[in-house]
Amino acid sequence: MTYGIGFSADRMAREFTGYICENKAHALHIRQITPWLGFMIKGIEKVKTGPWWIPRTRQLHFEVGSRRFKAKYVHEDGGGIDIVEIAVTTGEAELAVIYQARSLDDAERFYLLPQLSSARQAKAA
Repeated sequence: MTYGIGFSADRMAREFTGYICENKAHALHIRQITPWLGFMIKGIEKVKTGPWWIPRTRQLHFEVGSRRFKAKYVHEDGGGIDIVEIAVTTGEAELAVIYQARSLDDAERFYLLPQLSSARQAKAA
């Protein structure tokens, strides 16, 4: 588990990219999303109020107030990054997909206006 307490966004981007690409860096569907990670992580940095960390699941976890979220790679629809609200309880059940990035433009939109409300559940336009 990588704890990102005190990690800059630059360091977290390197760590998260490393975890996602570990043993899969040759796969096109993984390589295509790596440029998006900078936008997503800089957006997360703007809204997070607590620590961020990468557990063994290779997902970037972070807190906003009393809510907990994770950014995770999605294999469906050609690949992408979802931000999902998760329960703060043991097992961290997924509660709702809050944001879906399926392109560099989607990732940039999140960076420019990072909102983590249920109103953002729909795929970015």
